[in-house]
Amino acid sequence: MLAMAVDTDFDVKLRRLAEMPDLIVKSVRAALSDTVDDLHTRELMEIEQVFDRPTPYVKRGVKKKYPGKAGVLNAGIYVEEWPFGHSPADILRPHIFGGTRRMKGSERKLGGQWSAMGNAYPKNQYGNIPGGRYTQMLNEVGALLDVPTTKRTAAEKRAKKGWQFFIVRNESGQPIGVGEKRGNAGVKLMLTFTRQPQYQKRFNYFEVAERQVAYSLPLHFNRIIGRYMSRL
Repeated sequence: MLAMAVDTDFDVKLRRLAEMPDLIVKSVRAALSDTVDDLHTRELMEIEQVFDRPTPYVKRGVKKKYPGKAGVLNAGIYVEEWPFGHSPADILRPHIFGGTRRMKGSERKLGGQWSAMGNAYPKNQYGNIPGGRYTQMLNEVGALLDVPTTKRTAAEKRAKKGWQFFIVRNESGQPIGVGEKRGNAGVKLMLTFTRQPQYQKRFNYFEVAERQVAYSLPLHFNRIIGRYMSRL
């Protein structure tokens, strides 16, 4: 028996069509990866528009998650969060959902006092008090709020000449903030102790994501699958 294999153009297309399920999976993964990039860029743009001088710390906290071989459904972006400290998610969450925020580490060290920055206190290019000033302040006065009143007053008097920072008190002796002696500039109010802050929702994190995915995903999928189909 004689056998002959004839490799026609139709046979080539038939084999390629048989590969279509794999090509579709590859197209979905590639389209999702490109969509993740678009989504990340769009959310950073929204942060720039919503917030006044957002810090690099917050923007670096917005992370990409590309689709792996078994993680297609988990592709997207997320904001870094951890149990302790002031994570990027802690900063953004109140502006996404509204309501209150997690207490800062410096506030816990000040005896659990909620605080706001003094309006006239010097700030960095992002509108925040530099971390080094907080560290110096906490080293000087942070522990005094946990000391009984009589001992605390004596300690404050002994350290009055050597310290830059001090607890500001009202007429009844209750702490109302933290001040700093700034040489010829006089005294600046660094922090004001306040009630638990409440935030209004203003960062449409999820809405922006839904609109971007609805636009980018079909656009990238059609482009990529079309490129594969053009080779058939």
